[in-house]
Amino acid sequence: STAFQAPLGSVPDSIRPDTIVTIADIDEEYVDVALIEFGQISNAFALEIGFLVQLLENLINQLIAIPALVAVLSLVAGIAIIANTVALDTQERRRQIGVMKAVGLKGWRVLLQLMFENGFIGFVSGLLGVSIGLTATILVGVLGDAEQLDQTLNLVPAGRLVLMAVLVSLGATLLSAWSAARESPMDVLRYE
Repeated sequence: STAFQAPLGSVPDSIRPDTIVTIADIDEEYVDVALIEFGQISNAFALEIGFLVQLLENLINQLIAIPALVAVLSLVAGIAIIANTVALDTQERRRQIGVMKAVGLKGWRVLLQLMFENGFIGFVSGLLGVSIGLTATILVGVLGDAEQLDQTLNLVPAGRLVLMAVLVSLGATLLSAWSAARESPMDVLRYE
């Protein structure tokens, strides 16, 4: 191991002038022994830089997880909003479903039509959301580091998000319109 004293002017003026600052480069296997020996010296304070570096790395890693958590929560909220919107739309169209069935349309055809409509709306909504996200990514890339833009601009997750929007729309339509498509037209139109 090597030790040297800090050069003049490198120690802040707030430290007493009679204080001696010594920086030592100690092999990792002897760090614990050296800390114990420094601790036995009166008025000596030993600080291991590796511990501080590890502490800062852990803090940064935890802060990196925050945007991922926000993204997951936003995705869950988006799924709930899509499902709720589709379910409310289907409930509002109960009379229309009853009329279609009264004129002779089979329940599976009504369900298929609703699934097509809502699947298309989910597709367009997914494309719109992904387009906004990609535009923001490109703008940040233009303002920031353009070399990293090629690495962050990946269209596979964008396609997966559009597919997820379509699947959520179809699932919500199936769950909410299944009972409406199976209901008798007279039961639906009786209260109108």
